[in-house]
Amino acid sequence: MDISGTLALAQDEAAIRAALARYCRGIDRGDPALIASAYWPEAEDHHGVFDGNAHEFARWIVPHLAKEYTLTQHLLGQSLIQMSGPDAAAVETYFSSRHGHARNGVRMVEMVSGRYIDRFARRAGEWRIADRLLIVDFVFDMPHPKSIVEDIPGSIFGCRGQEDAAYGLFTAQQG
Repeated sequence: MDISGTLALAQDEAAIRAALARYCRGIDRGDPALIASAYWPEAEDHHGVFDGNAHEFARWIVPHLAKEYTLTQHLLGQSLIQMSGPDAAAVETYFSSRHGHARNGVRMVEMVSGRYIDRFARRAGEWRIADRLLIVDFVFDMPHPKSIVEDIPGSIFGCRGQEDAAYGLFTAQQG
């Protein structure tokens, strides 16, 4: 592959990773528009608890997570990206997520790790998810006692919505 082909591939992979990051940020901040921006309008999401249109998933998942969990955090690992044509890619991305919740009055943290199996499509120069399958590899649920860090004055903790400190850094267009 020549240098222009290598650069084009690097740009495509960066755009795919940016869509994956928008999805995770949208999930953790409770932003359905940001979640939906990672998917094409007719995309499907096969997520275990939800199986259907990805934009409907984006609208459904935010209140579902707010009802079940106090906070979530999704971390992305490596992505294997295989171009399957000029405007299509098969992508497997490892993830790890944490979900805070309470059970019988005890603070808990549920840790899930697995993989997103995505089919990406490029349209008008933009890469988005066309189809997603969630695969869960591990789930752990354990007590999460209060930490002394929580009592340190001035500590800033993440939260859902635009009250999260990171929202002041990014414009809506950047996601």
